[in-house]
Amino acid sequence: IFLECPGITLAALRSTLQVISSPIQSLSVYDFDRSVKTLTVDLFQGAAFSTAGGTGGGGGVGLGLDSAAAGNVSIRHLQFSHSSLQQLKPNSLLPLRSHLESLSIINGKLTQVPSKAIVGLKKLMVLDLDANEIGTLEDYAFHGLHLVKLNLKSNQIERVPTNALAGLEESLAELDLSENRLRQFPTLALRQLEHLRLVRLSMNEIASLEPDDSYTRFGALSFLDLSLNNFAELYGDIFGAFPALKTLSLYNNFIEQVHRDAFVSLHELQSLDLSHNRIVYLDPDVFAANRRLHTVDLSRNHVHYVSGVFANLPVLREVFLSENNLLELTDDCFANSTGVKVLYMEHNALQRLDGEALASLANLEQLFLSHNLLEKIPVRFFEPTPELTSLALDGNALLELDERLFQRQGKLRELRLNGNRLRQIRAALFAPAADLMELHLQNNELRVVERGALSGCPQLQYVNLQDNALEELDAVFAGGPGPHTPAHSPLMAVTTHGKLISTKGEPAAPDGELAGQPAESALLSIQLSGNALRHLHAQAFRGQTSVQMVWLEHNQLRSLDRALFAETVHLEKLYLRNNSLIALEPGTFDALGRLKLLDLSRNRLSDLQPELFRRLAELEELLLAHNLLGALRANVFGALHGLRTLDLSYNNLQTLGADALQPGLPVASVNLRGCNLTRLEPGAFRGLLNLAELTLEENRLPAGELRHLDASPVRTLRLAANNFTAVREGLLDRLVSLQVLELARCAIADLPTALLQRNVNLVRLDLSENELRVLRRGSFAGLHVFKELRLHGNRLADFPHLALLNVSTLEVLTLARNQLTAIDFYKLSGLPNLRTLDLHANSITTLGGFTADTLPHLDTLDLSGNLLLALPENFFKHSVSLQRVDLSANRFGRIPNLALSEASLARLAWLNLTGNPLQRISADADQQRFPHLRELVISRTNLSIVTSKDFELYPAVQRLHLAHNRINRISPGAFVALASLQLLDLSVNELELLPKERLQGLRLLETLNLSTNSIRELDEFAQDLQKLRVLDASANQLERIHKNALRHLGALQELYLNGNRLITVASDAFRTLRALTRLDLRKNYFEYVPLRALKPLETHLQQLRLEGKG
Repeated sequence: IFLECPGITLAALRSTLQVISSPIQSLSVYDFDRSVKTLTVDLFQGAAFSTAGGTGGGGGVGLGLDSAAAGNVSIRHLQFSHSSLQQLKPNSLLPLRSHLESLSIINGKLTQVPSKAIVGLKKLMVLDLDANEIGTLEDYAFHGLHLVKLNLKSNQIERVPTNALAGLEESLAELDLSENRLRQFPTLALRQLEHLRLVRLSMNEIASLEPDDSYTRFGALSFLDLSLNNFAELYGDIFGAFPALKTLSLYNNFIEQVHRDAFVSLHELQSLDLSHNRIVYLDPDVFAANRRLHTVDLSRNHVHYVSGVFANLPVLREVFLSENNLLELTDDCFANSTGVKVLYMEHNALQRLDGEALASLANLEQLFLSHNLLEKIPVRFFEPTPELTSLALDGNALLELDERLFQRQGKLRELRLNGNRLRQIRAALFAPAADLMELHLQNNELRVVERGALSGCPQLQYVNLQDNALEELDAVFAGGPGPHTPAHSPLMAVTTHGKLISTKGEPAAPDGELAGQPAESALLSIQLSGNALRHLHAQAFRGQTSVQMVWLEHNQLRSLDRALFAETVHLEKLYLRNNSLIALEPGTFDALGRLKLLDLSRNRLSDLQPELFRRLAELEELLLAHNLLGALRANVFGALHGLRTLDLSYNNLQTLGADALQPGLPVASVNLRGCNLTRLEPGAFRGLLNLAELTLEENRLPAGELRHLDASPVRTLRLAANNFTAVREGLLDRLVSLQVLELARCAIADLPTALLQRNVNLVRLDLSENELRVLRRGSFAGLHVFKELRLHGNRLADFPHLALLNVSTLEVLTLARNQLTAIDFYKLSGLPNLRTLDLHANSITTLGGFTADTLPHLDTLDLSGNLLLALPENFFKHSVSLQRVDLSANRFGRIPNLALSEASLARLAWLNLTGNPLQRISADADQQRFPHLRELVISRTNLSIVTSKDFELYPAVQRLHLAHNRINRISPGAFVALASLQLLDLSVNELELLPKERLQGLRLLETLNLSTNSIRELDEFAQDLQKLRVLDASANQLERIHKNALRHLGALQELYLNGNRLITVASDAFRTLRALTRLDLRKNYFEYVPLRALKPLETHLQQLRLEGKG
């Protein structure tokens, strides 16, 4: 039996165990009864378990039972996860001792190892006490056990006594002490553990290993994790006590110095992780003794040279050198290391590659040189690497590639050359790469791709040439020229303007006369967007019978050859957006029977020929927006039997003819926005049985034209920005399926009472930005699923309660930017389901009508930009769901605590009081609290002092915005009540100092903004700020950064000090900022760049800004 019990109580668990008679293989208890602090024998006493070989039944197990009887309970694996267990009684596990093999108490409250409770568990092999609160280990804590695995991760252990693990000498194989507080390696406690093979000590505070005493040897230890500790130096033979190590991790320490003999005793070492350190130099012989090295990770350091470092390592397979500061690759870097298969060197500063640097790497399969400073590559650089399958050279400054460069890369499958400065691709360059499948050439300066340049790559599936400067494209892809046409045709040469011209011999063969049959191409995707293409030769896509997607957007194409797509019979998506196409010949798309999407938007098409789309039976999406279409020919879309989306927006149609969209067209969405339409002919939408969405916004349609909207299936109708001053009843009667109606900006001054009487399925109505002064009773009668009404930007002087009477389904109502002066919320009693009410930017001075149980489901209320001076005490007292209230830009002189606190708004989570003339925050001592308020915004007020009492009412606040005030003083303990605070914004105030004590207790603070104050000196930040990730102290008056000011901010990732008066920064000021990736020191008064202060950051800082002076 495998038994899982989530969220169970003690009584329920005991009852469950009493009815189970079979042995339990695994019992897992999650979120155990939080009231249980101590585990006693009662839990398992009297359980109905059988013995391991018995048949069930079994009497109860009690304290007084003898040892034989106590062994009857059969649970092999027991786990308590996320409990409040603080201790285990000595006899609590006694009934389990005969069978229990693993015990896990994870995420509990244990303060010490329950030695007396586990001492008799003879079969226990695994003990997991991960994530408890154990602070000390006692001597002989595990004596009498035969543990194989011991997990003490994520506790508070500071030291391991010499005899703490006594008794485990013959059994313990794996020990996890990571995420504790150890300051030194527990050598004395571990050295007697003869079978110990794995030790995890990551995330402690260990800075060194004890010097080798020539006696201590961990002969079986093969895995050691010391990552995320405080090592700064690896001295000679530092790992002499660990001769059997195969895996060693020193990831994310502070290592700067590595002695040439640091690893001299590690003859068995296979995997070494030194990434995320501060190493600048490595001796060429540092790995001389480590002949079995398989993987070395040195990424995220600051290594400049690796000459000889990886030489003579016969089984080396993977080398990670990314994100260093490598300047060159010399011929001895990998000499005689013939087994290397993967080499990562991206994000360095490589400027020079020795021609013989890869001479020994005959088995290299993947090489990553992205984001370096390479301008050229030696002609024979890749010649020794015939096994190369993946090569990344993107993000360099390559100007030219010799056509012999890839001469031996017959197995290359992926090649990245994007983001360089290449201007030309020679025909022979990729000819040897017969297996190439993916080629990236985007973001170069290509003006020329010679004819047949990719014809030698029959396996090529993806090619990206976007964002270059190509003006023409000939047959460059495989399958283009016939088999008897040379890949590098002597007939073709290139001008400086990126054009292909004939220079000698006979003229090029005309279309269709290339000798032989074109070879079939494997190309699936061709990206040519963002070039300067003016012309595509008829044979540009010849032979591309497999291609599915072609991007030709953002070019200068004026026409398309009728034969251009003749062979792209599997094309599904064709993007021609933003070109200069003037006309398209019938037949251009005839071969594209499988085309699903055709984007012709933003061209200069003025007419669509009748037969243009005749063969596109599977086309689903046709985009023709932003052209010059003046009229649509009859039945021009008649052959599009699969059309679902038609976008004709921003053309100059003026009139939509009755035969433009023929009956039976399966289109679901038609967009006619901005087409200067003044007339809809009768029957224009007749027979469009699938039409669900119709957009007619931004036209010049008079209201009378709505009578021709006989598209009964339409569910969404957008009519905004037309001229409906004369709207009248009956115009929308045919639209019986209508759910969304947008009538914004239509100059409607009077809404006919019966306008919507037939639209009984209406869910959303937008009448914003009109001229409405009143809404009549019954305007929305019969709308039984009506949920959203937008009336902002009208001229309503009174709340339209009669019109909204008994619209019980309404959930969203916006009345912003009207002329309302008073609101009686009693009159909203007919809106019981209202969730969002927006009343901002009116002239409201009075609120009332809160005595009745109105708006019980209101969630969001916006009253900003009105003239309110106070709120009634019973303000929305019955709106128990109200979470967000915006009171900004009113006239409150103090926070209306009585109206907003838990007595009225128990669930309030977000409150904005910006732009009120507040003088202070604190209220009387007897005020109610705001137990669920998560975000509080008090900006642009008259606030000048933050007192120690101000935020006592807001214990749950996570984000506090106090920007743009006049705060010049913060009292001691002002934020002490805000234990959950994650963001504190004090920017644009008048602070001159912020003492250390003011931020104490903010253990969860992640962002602190002190920008634009008058702070002259940064006091040492409190040790509590260990989660602070962003500190903005820009635009102050800082002159220096002291040594200890930032020392406790170990998690800081972004530091902004720009716009100050900094003259000096202490050399150790940034020493502890191991996570810092962005530092802004612009516009200060430095005479010299503070290099000593910056040195500790050089291995992990990603962005440093120093330009400009204050």
